Amino acid sequence: DLQLRVVDTTAGAIVGTMTLGNPFGDDDRIFAAPSSLLLEGDRAVVFGDEIVESEAVGGDPSAGRRSLQYTTITFVDLSDPANPSQVDRIRLEGHLVAARRVDGQVRIVTGTTMQDLPLVMPSNPSSVPVALEQNRLAVAGSSVDDWIPGWDNGEGTDAHRLVDCDRVVVPDTFAG
Repeated sequence: DLQLRVVDTTAGAIVGTMTLGNPFGDDDRIFAAPSSLLLEGDRAVVFGDEIVESEAVGGDPSAGRRSLQYTTITFVDLSDPANPSQVDRIRLEGHLVAARRVDGQVRIVTGTTMQDLPLVMPSNPSSVPVALEQNRLAVAGSSVDDWIPGWDNGEGTDAHRLVDCDRVVVPDTFAG
């Protein structure tokens, strides 16, 4: 298990630890690991990745499994350095691009691959029309929840949209 260690730098000693790693125990469909943190006073914000592997698709000879990627954010109270404790943990659909502290607030940028949409890539030039039609049907049959990333408190908890539709901004021109 990965540990968050609280160190007294004057004494050069570890004064407290907290397990981070996989909060789901032995569920081997879920892999979770911390990757970075921000510190502000007696609070830490630990960022990580969580990969949830779906069950194999029945009848698929490749036994392919779809994986969903999340960014995890764990809030840790360090006011008692000997006993750090988790205050909250959320996960966002997608991967962490960057995290910064700005004026006492944590600002994050995430990216997503639209993993909820069954989009396909053509395998050769003659399959382009078939892939294009499949992708048009996927977009036409999609809902707002397929386009706006969600967040929750972990596997098995209720998901919420990250932002409401009226807060989505689309640039007037292509930005790169």
